[in-house]
Amino acid sequence: MTRRNDGLLCSNERIWIPTKESRLLQRLLVIGHCGAQGHRVREALMNVIKRRFFVRHLSAVIKSFLADCLVCQHGKGEKVVNRPWAETFRCNKRNGALHWDFLRIGESYSNYKYLLVLKDDATHFVSSCRVHHRLRRWQLEQFWTGTVATELRECR
Repeated sequence: MTRRNDGLLCSNERIWIPTKESRLLQRLLVIGHCGAQGHRVREALMNVIKRRFFVRHLSAVIKSFLADCLVCQHGKGEKVVNRPWAETFRCNKRNGALHWDFLRIGESYSNYKYLLVLKDDATHFVSSCRVHHRLRRWQLEQFWTGTVATELRECR
């Protein structure tokens, strides 16, 4: 390892990213994986990261990251429930339409693994809360009445 004039540690002119800096590493992986080229496969993502950065055990880090990518999981053939084609539902009344999505937050000090992001269609009000499990598209019936109702109460 050598230290550059700006204080960064480098290995073969690539900036060293300590594996304990999980938030920085996650940002780099998101940018490399979900950038303009779409969801890159493992080898392409590894080449993009290796071009500028040095990360110990990069192959294992990328394997773990890609295993949690919801878009990639869907593309690899998880069970998909066909929904009828329809226009996007829009609403001008507050709380008339609620959109949601999940963001994996990875390892943390708690056992929460996902961030549930909720957005009101009319007001564009956005709220979020930590949840233990993500919901799957084909389990929406449980969304309102099942075990997830407890997690949604935490959003208040």
